[in-house]
Amino acid sequence: MKKVLKPCVLFGVTIAILLGFSPQNASAAWSEWQSFDGFKQGCKVRVYTDALNYSSKAKTVDVKAEQNGNCGTIYYNMFLSWKGSDSVGIGSNVPTGSFTSVTPLKSINIIHQQETTSAVVYLEMKKSSNGDILYRASSQRLSVN
Repeated sequence: MKKVLKPCVLFGVTIAILLGFSPQNASAAWSEWQSFDGFKQGCKVRVYTDALNYSSKAKTVDVKAEQNGNCGTIYYNMFLSWKGSDSVGIGSNVPTGSFTSVTPLKSINIIHQQETTSAVVYLEMKKSSNGDILYRASSQRLSVN
């Protein structure tokens, strides 16, 4: 009896652990490559988010940006905004920096709205840290509860 009970208990514990730690359907996504003439010919960028849907329990949107290598150095600001307005932020911080290939993964803190909100992450690009914004790329559309 003990020989049968022990494997059954181990199997049950293993299944419970696997089910308890199964990943959520995060569906991380890159935007399409976006072209523009603000830097060099053939320059393209895209924006990554760690998910497309964020529950009311989510605290951050993790983002990064990538270029195709034809842009040189891009200085950037990233912000989370209500879709339809590139000036109404729903994030409490604005990651900044520069990159020649891909940015490190950055977190934008979510300011939750009272209802589900359609949002995007905007990547504002400049030729210098204090220069004018030359182009604004965007992530795929996000749903923030």
